Amino acid sequence: MSGPVGIALVGMGWWGQKMLNVLQAAPDDIRVVRAVEPNIDAVRGLCADKGIALTADYADALSDQAVEAVILATPHSLHTAQIEAAVAAGKHIFCEKPLALTKAEAESSVALCRAAGLVLGMGHDWRWEPNPGFKLFTVATGNDNVRLAVQWAIAEATGGTPPSDEIFHAPVFENSVSGKPNAVQCGSDLPGK
Repeated sequence: MSGPVGIALVGMGWWGQKMLNVLQAAPDDIRVVRAVEPNIDAVRGLCADKGIALTADYADALSDQAVEAVILATPHSLHTAQIEAAVAAGKHIFCEKPLALTKAEAESSVALCRAAGLVLGMGHDWRWEPNPGFKLFTVATGNDNVRLAVQWAIAEATGGTPPSDEIFHAPVFENSVSGKPNAVQCGSDLPGK
């Protein structure tokens, strides 16, 4: 690959739209040439304004010669099949977390990409999110109440994700800051879970 990498952004929900803005801030490295969204009417205007070809069919992106890589910002249950299709089309892949729903699916995706000589990247990393200082403070102090308050304030101020989802991501961030955790605890509000 020389020059900016031509990518297809697959999934144009709120996270896909946030990714689009970030990707377009790096035109020397990345060029979004196609967007894929089944609810095409929801993003038709956005894509037209940004000059990005839009389709509801993933196969269109995979057959597009200008697309060198795909970014999957799609429902988790679709990732394994979408990765398999991208590999078959010879496209590099960046997949939002989780990579798969099972260990076997994840191992299969990694093996497929490795065998094809394709890059497989996976995201979510808080190092690039706003206000990491607050998160670093709560990691250093270990004060979960402070972390919750800060996350509520950030979510309220930005219209972002409620704290329950932020707490799910907190161990990812904390692990990147403080190393491997000594213990992990998980719980659910769902009956019988």
